[in-house]
Amino acid sequence: LEKAADYFKVSLGEVLSELSIREATGVHQVKEVNKDAFLTALESSHDWGKLRGIIRTDSGAITELFLNSREFELRKQWLNIENEAFHLHINWGNVKRVYFASRESLNYSLNFVDDFGKLVFRLSLMKQEGQFNPTTLQAYFEAQKNLTGSADD
Repeated sequence: LEKAADYFKVSLGEVLSELSIREATGVHQVKEVNKDAFLTALESSHDWGKLRGIIRTDSGAITELFLNSREFELRKQWLNIENEAFHLHINWGNVKRVYFASRESLNYSLNFVDDFGKLVFRLSLMKQEGQFNPTTLQAYFEAQKNLTGSADD
């Protein structure tokens, strides 16, 4: 998705928004989370086991963290994870859109985007022994269906 945004010289949010209003495009599927369900979307990731958290900066740095989303704690406007390995603090007030985005058999993620279409952070499912756990995928698609009003195709 980032490569498409770079190619068309648009924000990631614009790519996600455009794909979310279309039927599944090739192997990509994007569904926008209902505006009143952002926190519920984050909480749904509690059922997805170990996750990869991704944060990208405008200067090109990429941070990937292996985490359990049950560790997130919302304090006022800040979403935090503090553990032995790292501290992560996300300004939750900057999250203006949330998208489920998947690339069949390769990536299943929840993307949190700001007003400018920039990625605030992403939570991606992780493979176990080279495969996605079927129970985890079922929980992911169930959350997608419940929070976007659309089932997977």
